[in-house]
Amino acid sequence: MEQTLLSFAFSAFVFSLVGIIIYVVHDLCLKPKFLRAKLLKKGIDGPKPTLILGNMPDIQKIQSKELASDAITYDSNETLSLDCPSVLLPHISQWTKQFGKTFSFALGKTQFLYIGDGELVREMNLCKSLDLGKPSYMYKERGPLLGKGILTTSKEVWVHQRKTIAPTIYVDKVKNMFRVVLESGNTLVKSWESLVETEGGIADVRVDDYVKTFTSSIFSHVMFGRYDAAEKLLFSKCRDLMEVSGSPTVVDGRPFYRYFPTKMHRRQWRLEKEIYRIIRDLEMKCEGEGEGIIHTLVDSAKHGELGSSTPQQFVVDNCKELCIVGMEVPGITAIWGLMLLALHPEWQERARAEVLEICGGQTLDAEKLGKMKVVCLSLHYLTSLCLTGSKSLGFLSVTH
Repeated sequence: MEQTLLSFAFSAFVFSLVGIIIYVVHDLCLKPKFLRAKLLKKGIDGPKPTLILGNMPDIQKIQSKELASDAITYDSNETLSLDCPSVLLPHISQWTKQFGKTFSFALGKTQFLYIGDGELVREMNLCKSLDLGKPSYMYKERGPLLGKGILTTSKEVWVHQRKTIAPTIYVDKVKNMFRVVLESGNTLVKSWESLVETEGGIADVRVDDYVKTFTSSIFSHVMFGRYDAAEKLLFSKCRDLMEVSGSPTVVDGRPFYRYFPTKMHRRQWRLEKEIYRIIRDLEMKCEGEGEGIIHTLVDSAKHGELGSSTPQQFVVDNCKELCIVGMEVPGITAIWGLMLLALHPEWQERARAEVLEICGGQTLDAEKLGKMKVVCLSLHYLTSLCLTGSKSLGFLSVTH
């Protein structure tokens, strides 16, 4: 009897081992090679990847070389370059020169199709098919950060989330938040004035945290209807999660590395649980109060397509994503605008003179803002400049 059980256990072990080996070989070797062959038939070439890490070693080598050359040739008197893609993604610039505007590369086992042709990207943006969904690696690699919210879901689940969230941020809704924006802006300016006064009239201000707090307070009123201690803690935890996770769209490249209990991953998992508890507490606290987006999410979780998410996870993931986006995107845009105004003081003078002329000491409102041609032109230029990269560059994850 024991001999039979041992024989059965050994056979099961051997079959399991063989199955794992076949899966690993197919997932890491055969499938990526098959996908590259299909792209090559279409005339799309790219740098040759290594067996397990893909093109990660090439990317690290190019970035190290670029950093070394920048350190040697840096000139403090040189005009600041606004060519962000070539600075942040030097490997993309090099491969574009080598393979053209459309090429493929690999990060680990994940195959990517890069499209640098603006016309082709715009044509793709016109595609309304739900089959052209979000890449699965975004949730797999950035699960603690993004969850299964609107940024990572596809098809019917995404449609349900979009129909839920979009009406809450229409222009008429945003105009109703003008008073909150003014109050938060006044708090921001007063904090800087106090810092300058403390330093004796001149101070070096690291604006990042101040601006992120400013955008957090605004979006907190949109999401929860207030900005108290619990909401401040939530946005603080979201900032910590962003910091430890890095870019939400760049994968690590090492197969199965996300499962390793490294110090970074353990901190991600801990922050994810803390954020879940905070949002659940806020959800309970906000029941029957106000008109924040969280009420819309709770109502939407009771019906519609949720995919594999529970109603609680649906609310938490979308709330977390919206808080991160509502804090980061306007914050980065505002910081970018401050930098551009610092580079062009003449535009500062023109905008300041226009504000003083139109407001005349009165409180700013939506009507007065609409009359400010220089300010509106500056804002339009800033947003178009920030969106140029995303509209002219495209990354697709190739899965089949």
